[in-house]
Amino acid sequence: MRCIEPDGLYSRLSRLRLKALREISGKLFLGSVKG
Repeated sequence: MRCIEPDGLYSRLSRLRLKALREISGKLFLGSVKG
């Protein structure tokens, strides 16, 4: 049996958060350019 390491989970969550932040900032940037 192998336990799930919290480090792997945290790195995955932080990666998802960075991706989401990048997408949101990209949308805001495009919106400000268009507006």
